[in-house]
This record gives sequence, C-alpha cells and structure tokens, in this order.
Amino acid sequence: MKPFNQFDMEQQIMTCWNVCEDLDTLMEGVLERDMTRDRITNALMGMKELYQLKFETLFENFEALCRDRAQERQIKKAPGYTNYDRDDDEDDYQLNAHGEVL
Repeated sequence: MKPFNQFDMEQQIMTCWNVCEDLDTLMEGVLERDMTRDRITNALMGMKELYQLKFETLFENFEALCRDRAQERQIKKAPGYTNYDRDDDEDDYQLNAHGEVL
C-alpha cells in the first residue's frame, strides 16, 4: 500500500460527495420509473453500506495522516535535528494550505 498524503485525502473526500449524485439517480428512479418498495429499499441499504465503508476508510486515513504529521513534528523538534530550509530556529511549526510543514 502506498503512503497516504493530503492529496489522497482530498480525492477520498471528493468521492464521498458522490452520495449526492447517487441519491439524485435514486430519486429519478422513484419518480420516473415506478420502482417498487423492495427495489428502493435494496438501493438505500446498498448505498448505506457503501458510504459507511467509504466514510470509515476516510476517517481511518485521516487519523493515520494526523499521526504521521505528529511524528514528523516530533522528529523535527528532536535534539540535533537541523532544518536547513528555515532561516530561524523557531520551535513552532506551521502548515501551509497543503498540510506541509513550513
């Protein structure tokens, strides 16, 4: 499994928005195709399971990304660590808009 980063997380969040499109499709089927109650129920149950899995996976990856960022900060605060990209010796580390340490 490849390392997970903030860009992967953004993609996962965007795929979770598909629930809106899926609900539109189901609504169209209900209103225009005379779907039976069984078909509607099966579609809703399937969507619930699918999106439950997607959101669980997204949250697990979010937690892992937070853990990785915390570990990176600890490493950068360790004695003897020199960050050659910075001009000062500040102990505070800020993230840019992409979640990268400045």
